[in-house]
Amino acid sequence: MKIPFSWLQSFIPKKLDPHVVAQKLTSLGLEVERIDKPKPFGQFFVVGKVVTSEKHPNADRLHVCTLQTSKKGTRTVVCGAPNVRAGQTVVVALPGAVVAGDKKINETEIRGVTSSGMICAEDELGLGSDHEGILVLDATLEPGTLLDAANLRESILDVEVTPNRPDWLSVYGVAREVALAERTKLLDVEMAVKDSAPLFSSTRSIAVAKLAAIQYHLRGASFISTKKTPQWMRARLAVYGSATDNFIVDVTNYVLYELGQPLHAFDADKVKGKKISVRFAKPKETITLLDGKTCTLKKDDIVITDARGPIALAGVMGGKDTAVTETTKNVIIESAIFPSMNIRRTSRRLGVRTDAANRFEKGITPDLPKRAVNRALYLLQAQGEVKIMRGMISFVQVQKKQKPLVVSLRSMNRLLGAHISLSDAKNILTRLSCVCSLRGSDQLTVTPPIFRTDILQ
Repeated sequence: MKIPFSWLQSFIPKKLDPHVVAQKLTSLGLEVERIDKPKPFGQFFVVGKVVTSEKHPNADRLHVCTLQTSKKGTRTVVCGAPNVRAGQTVVVALPGAVVAGDKKINETEIRGVTSSGMICAEDELGLGSDHEGILVLDATLEPGTLLDAANLRESILDVEVTPNRPDWLSVYGVAREVALAERTKLLDVEMAVKDSAPLFSSTRSIAVAKLAAIQYHLRGASFISTKKTPQWMRARLAVYGSATDNFIVDVTNYVLYELGQPLHAFDADKVKGKKISVRFAKPKETITLLDGKTCTLKKDDIVITDARGPIALAGVMGGKDTAVTETTKNVIIESAIFPSMNIRRTSRRLGVRTDAANRFEKGITPDLPKRAVNRALYLLQAQGEVKIMRGMISFVQVQKKQKPLVVSLRSMNRLLGAHISLSDAKNILTRLSCVCSLRGSDQLTVTPPIFRTDILQ
């Protein structure tokens, strides 16, 4: 799994070094296979300030911009981006620069105006796929500063996650190990949202068939206006090849990689009827998925349905009929835990392999679903005018509590080949998020944390 270093750093209050972190994680059993270092942009890419932006005298869709690209000097650049405005801080490729696609920038005449450089979009810098407009930078960056100082590229840790540790399949899960290794606290994600009427349960209901889900949660929201996915989020998603042109989808993908919990967003106006059901598919029932593939289902497949029929293939992929688009105004966010064996069989039989299915197959810890849906709503609300409906509709199967284990200090030291005291053993296990209590002079009662599904005996 790839971990953008700035994302990892955001959960740790002390400054980290990628190489030191890699060594410590590897010593804990989470092997860092390599560190992908950022390739420098070089001397021909600088920060610029748009001083003026005027309509091109000979072209309706072009602008003639005056850019400050040093403390004293300015240059003229012709730009075709619809979002260019005076006052913006932008990326300028100077003559001699080579942008994505091996295109070399030269001083050239465009419709009678000499253009000395180019204002860059995200895709021209290799930072993503967006080409709808120029990339706008933080206004605090000084004109003329080399672009490398803006830290648009960063080190990426490539870690090898072992099958028994699904809690490592997220940036937050890896950050938990870093906090342990660095003997510091782990910062939590922000998820407090402002909700308002109406009560979501007054507009929707759920029905879950026996054994079709372990947990199933829905929350609703309405969009007054939304912004484009912020560049920092797009850059992090680009590491996984998951950046899209839809802010709602980007947020659900972001939470997947951040917390390890798959989410799905339905366009609420396309969901027919009040009730949303989770059930096993009927033989030869069909669904057309988001990627356009039509699948014929079997009785072991789990589907999400509305009044018409299947609207999602549970744990694998959503359906095309209820997909969110750029015109979506009302959304339902789904967060769930589905039976891992069913998801594995369905995903492999149909040949639909997704990051969501991979995580459901390996197991989702019971604490994640509610946290994840609230985290997604927080991110949506932070970036746009979003009304979140009050309350969450939930189904939760009776959960098995983590079973306390009795650990003998003598057996522990014999296994480790060490001489650890009972008090030191308790302190170490407590740092590992276990709940410990003394049991006589040689034993501890240890309850593993909820996210350590690998600790059974």
